[in-house]
Amino acid sequence: MAAAYELARPAALGGRAGGSGHGVAVIRARGVAAWMQVQVSLPAAAMPVPGPAPGVPLVPAGPAVTVLAAMTLAAVTAGRAATP
Repeated sequence: MAAAYELARPAALGGRAGGSGHGVAVIRARGVAAWMQVQVSLPAAAMPVPGPAPGVPLVPAGPAVTVLAAMTLAAVTAGRAATP
């Protein structure tokens, strides 16, 4: 939530771009407390995945990486299902 606020705050205070339009509108119209209530009710947004650093070649994932990724995803999914 802190990261979303830091993106919306400059836009709400100075009219600069950076925040989502609805978030900025809520901050301007009803204040930060109302914005926080709205943020809590929204599903978590996916964080962007950074690309490779400049000059670092992108290496395709081999079979071992694919298997480990599938195992990790299954474990995470099972953990979320077991959480009350």
